[in-house]
Amino acid sequence: MSTDEHAFERYARRTGHYPRFRRTGFTLYVHPSYLRIRILSRDVYIPRQTAVELLRWLVPLVKRMTDGLDPDGAMSEYLEQEHQIEEAIRAMKGEDRRRRRILRKARI
Repeated sequence: MSTDEHAFERYARRTGHYPRFRRTGFTLYVHPSYLRIRILSRDVYIPRQTAVELLRWLVPLVKRMTDGLDPDGAMSEYLEQEHQIEEAIRAMKGEDRRRRRILRKARI
């Protein structure tokens, strides 16, 4: 093993490919000098230095996004908002019926 050899080269020699991350329709390939993102057969190449800067900016942002994440709380908040909207619609319909009743009586 050469001391000049990059860790990705050792990984590629051992596995037959560079590190990669796969999800449905999305693959991230990590090469020594660039990242390649493939989304639905389209490739985007990001130079290594730009990828490093992006990660330095992105990691704290993702940490802040996940700190207060409560999926159950978010769902209950959504359901509460839906309930309030339904109540407001019912109230408007009731008000509209009352208004029509008053107008009908006024015509007679």
